[in-house]
Amino acid sequence: MSPKSLPHFSPGYISEVEKGVEEFQRGNFAGALKVFVNVCATRGESADVLTNIGGCYIALGTPSAALPELSKALEIDKSHAGAWNNLGQVLREMGHTPEAYECFTQAVFYAPADCMIGSNLCYFLLSVAGTSTEGYGVPGWPPVPLSG
Repeated sequence: MSPKSLPHFSPGYISEVEKGVEEFQRGNFAGALKVFVNVCATRGESADVLTNIGGCYIALGTPSAALPELSKALEIDKSHAGAWNNLGQVLREMGHTPEAYECFTQAVFYAPADCMIGSNLCYFLLSVAGTSTEGYGVPGWPPVPLSG
């Protein structure tokens, strides 16, 4: 297999992805997006980086732009919990509640021990039920896990 087919084994790949994650954590979503897009262009697409690109679009307030990236991530890895989680967020914002529910449950299925993903499903269910999430200790919305 070529490094293009296994981008996460390419020299420098991890440090480039970490740079994008750091930019995202600083709140520089546009800068993080630029880093992740560059990683895909130079190292090849991976489910992790495509999920991170989707997360950047969500954080930038353009969730519809995240759809193709998250779809590609799930084509590469159907079991990528972060991609399912972010896709659930996008679909929820677009008013596709049943589809969003399916995505959040898939995320939990593939990452049952991930507290953030479980909390996101709980938050989604509470919000659909019209119940306030205050006092539940649920992380802020939108849920945007980054794959480091």
